[in-house]
Amino acid sequence: KIFKAFKRIDFEQLTGNYLLGGTPQPLGRILNYFYKKNKKKIIRFTHGGDRVFFDDILWIYNEIMFCDEYYVHGSEEKKVLQKKIKQNPHRKDLFQTKVITRGSEKHKQLFEYFRMKKQRKNKKILFVPGCFLGEVFMHNPYFKPSDTVIADYIFWTVKIINDLGYEITIKVHPGGIQFQRFFKSLPCEIIYNSFNLSSYDHSIIIFDFAGTAFFDSLASNKGIVYLNNHIRPSVDPNYNSLLQRCQVVHAFYDNNNIRFSSKDLKKSLENAYDQQFCDDKFAKKYFFGHNS
Repeated sequence: KIFKAFKRIDFEQLTGNYLLGGTPQPLGRILNYFYKKNKKKIIRFTHGGDRVFFDDILWIYNEIMFCDEYYVHGSEEKKVLQKKIKQNPHRKDLFQTKVITRGSEKHKQLFEYFRMKKQRKNKKILFVPGCFLGEVFMHNPYFKPSDTVIADYIFWTVKIINDLGYEITIKVHPGGIQFQRFFKSLPCEIIYNSFNLSSYDHSIIIFDFAGTAFFDSLASNKGIVYLNNHIRPSVDPNYNSLLQRCQVVHAFYDNNNIRFSSKDLKKSLENAYDQQFCDDKFAKKYFFGHNS
């Protein structure tokens, strides 16, 4: 319907010769097509920053179809995307894209702020699970598990962490569907406001989805734990660099659902407690625009 509606618009007569965008929505891709067809320039900006660590199958199709210039966070993200474009069989028709990086000012500032700020260690954990999307907007299963699967292992993981003697708080994702009845049933504190790294006094932050908040947290002086459910395949050697910055707990599957070993989680939390920093080498690769 959107495509048919846009066919009736004379895009040549629209004021402005540029289309700016940043989110991978179908509307944006359709607009890209019509702007490109009418010889206008499409400039897009990456979001999140996590794609440098994961080989998401649909990344370039979602983000840079018919795009002229695509701005990324750091030098490593640029390298990964250029490689994906070069290897794509449709590159001549769909992906004639110049990838540009000048670094991420947001993450440079976060890195400098937390490098100067002394972190007081405690046994407090902030758990930031991914959002619930419902069946209508549910992600592809090779990017994110279903809501039911996620809810079940969140409950399981909170129980393990409580049993280990940590004080846990869940930060609910502000987007998607907020199942307040579910979150209120969990034996921990719940916060619903926007993610704000500088306001948390927790020593450790746990993620089950590596998105924007995860990537931001890598620049902090917090210990980071990533619960890897193995839905998204990793990109080497950047994933190996990620292992130097954060602890990873690998999932296993029992007769019920995705699970995380209490033994592995205990060890990862202990290691994260001692590893509360982002070093210069990591920051230069993922937050700065060297080799751009």
